[in-house]
Amino acid sequence: MGFRERYTKKRSPEDAEFKSLIEDSSREMNQELRESLITLRLEMGLTQKEFAELTGEKQPLISRLENGSQNITVHKLQRILERTNTGAKLKIEFKKEKVDTMSH
Repeated sequence: MGFRERYTKKRSPEDAEFKSLIEDSSREMNQELRESLITLRLEMGLTQKEFAELTGEKQPLISRLENGSQNITVHKLQRILERTNTGAKLKIEFKKEKVDTMSH
């Protein structure tokens, strides 16, 4: 169990709002990753089976990743992207919104 899971498990029982935020953000991120994976595969003109063969994965795993029945880990996604030889890279970034200090 990683840090995120341990922290969430410890904090969630005492903070329902935190638990809800974590679950919502996790669903949103997984949805975005699934959509990006599907888009990449379709742009390559490949079926799930062909994409699986290219990436060294099994077709049922690609199906589960795309339909959301299995979460996509950063490690798994990086490995898949490396094997596509498309130059596609996983980019995770934090963006800080500009705050209007005059209104405070």
